[in-house]
Amino acid sequence: MDKGSRRSQAVGRIDHISIVVYPENIYKYVDQMSRVFGMEFEPAVVLDDRNVILCMSLIAGIQFVAPIRPEGKNWEKLQNRGEGAMTVVLGVDDLNAAIERAKSNGAEVKYEIELPFSVPWRNKFDTFREAALGDMCTLSLAIGQIEPKPNSGSPD
Repeated sequence: MDKGSRRSQAVGRIDHISIVVYPENIYKYVDQMSRVFGMEFEPAVVLDDRNVILCMSLIAGIQFVAPIRPEGKNWEKLQNRGEGAMTVVLGVDDLNAAIERAKSNGAEVKYEIELPFSVPWRNKFDTFREAALGDMCTLSLAIGQIEPKPNSGSPD
């Protein structure tokens, strides 16, 4: 499908999948995915203010998230559902327009996140914004305007 056709839809791609895991397992899973599938992960990032450890494969679009402390939304998801796919982030060209479209069609927009510049690989992107939607089909969905910088080595 050419880019012009894709723009007629609100969502152009699956950007990445976020998998919530217990903190004691995050490095085991990153190592396993690296060995089994040859995935390369960025160095782990600890965001204390958001209560998470984050390990991201920019090329594969897989992100592992673990709560640092037994509290907050990620901890609650682990308690309610166990480890596994937490969120599918659907890529959009204009997050503001996608948020308005979601709201006007009855979707709950829970919160918006912008990846902080303190994350070492954040400089590979011009834009890295997401908005979490309410659960659909037992999955948490999010929409994301994630735009790699030209020649950053990140996926298109």
